[in-house]
Amino acid sequence: MSDTVKPKVSIVTPVYNGGRFIARALQSVRNQTYENIEHIVVDGASTDDTMTIVGHYRNRLAVVISEPDKGMYDALNKGFSRATGAIFCYLNSDDVFEPDAVALAVDAMTRANADLCVGNCIYIDEYDRELFRYIGVPLDYSSARELCRIPFAQQTAFWSRHLHEEVGGFDDRMRYVADTKFFFNALRLSGRPPEHVNQYVARFRQHAGGFSTKAAKDMEIEHQQVLSEIGLRPGMMRYIQEIRVKWINRVNICRRTCRRLR
Repeated sequence: MSDTVKPKVSIVTPVYNGGRFIARALQSVRNQTYENIEHIVVDGASTDDTMTIVGHYRNRLAVVISEPDKGMYDALNKGFSRATGAIFCYLNSDDVFEPDAVALAVDAMTRANADLCVGNCIYIDEYDRELFRYIGVPLDYSSARELCRIPFAQQTAFWSRHLHEEVGGFDDRMRYVADTKFFFNALRLSGRPPEHVNQYVARFRQHAGGFSTKAAKDMEIEHQQVLSEIGLRPGMMRYIQEIRVKWINRVNICRRTCRRLR
């Protein structure tokens, strides 16, 4: 992406019956130190109090859509089709951004003329308690292929409109890991490793009702389908890349292990 003055950032929040946590997500966008933000909420016709809560933030939201959809990735595609920003990202309704998340991403992308940027993530529980930390690893496409997974948290990723259009958005035929497919394609098309903000820019909430918790087994099946689609077969290099990722995260892994042993 080219260097521009305060490019607009479009943030899409997909939600369905997310009343328990969505206020925290919306407030975390409102609390950003970066000002030129367009926040779009796409609700799948929730039956709880989601839309009542969204209504309290309506004056700071650029677009609100509430109608039945085919799932999260259909909602994301709806949202990004309405986006007018130069930089895109999405924040799920139960996750939160750190206050400087957008500012740090924009700075990194404009300085390096990059189409993709990732950061570090703090994992939290349903009561906002920290579970562990993860340093995003900016692998290029070839190394990510060897690893057979995306080595950064989706919540920390920002990408250019141009790259989004090249990828073609999210595959809404998928239910669980279209983001994995999207980022593999984004890495391939960008032709370089993502820029890395070596700060904790987002918090990923893990809880019993969460999307990734309820469907862990189905997600793994779909992940294997994605790998097959792009012609990936795990080999010895997978273990070498895993060692690389774990070495970068060694301090966090040690802290997590110590916490379990207490």
